[in-house]
Amino acid sequence: EDGAVSTAVFATEGCAATRAACACACELVEGQSVLDAAGIGAGTIEEELGGLSPARKHAALLTADALHRALSAAASSGEVLAGPLENRVLVAVSGGVDSAVAALREREGGADVVAVTVKLWADPDTDGTKACCSPEAVLGARALTHQLGIPHFTLDLEGPFRDRVVDEFL
Repeated sequence: EDGAVSTAVFATEGCAATRAACACACELVEGQSVLDAAGIGAGTIEEELGGLSPARKHAALLTADALHRALSAAASSGEVLAGPLENRVLVAVSGGVDSAVAALREREGGADVVAVTVKLWADPDTDGTKACCSPEAVLGARALTHQLGIPHFTLDLEGPFRDRVVDEFL
């Protein structure tokens, strides 16, 4: 069976909406499987709060990002986060059409789909909204998979990629 989130806590500064969103996210994930927690995005948090004004939508976005950073750390830890499932499929999702269609086709075929975006590179001089590993690309991939009802993890492999590929090449 999938591991469950036993306790969720937060520390934040900021407006009341951000504090409310963080408390809401903690309530949403406690007792849930890690895979279910990976399906929670800004929209879920905002909906659970009963909506946010346009000036306060940042609270749900920041909170969802913090949640997914914690899930990324857990996914990168080497700990077993979910038990085996015969028809579970991990789909690499970039945020583009090809990977989204691949995820949907697997789900339509009966697979329990989990999406992962791998962050391999970051360069402030070249990162842009369309760059493969930019923060915007990761957020886009996460938003896309959540719209499709698919849990999403980000694996930050920038350090190992630099050490084992880039430095070795150089």
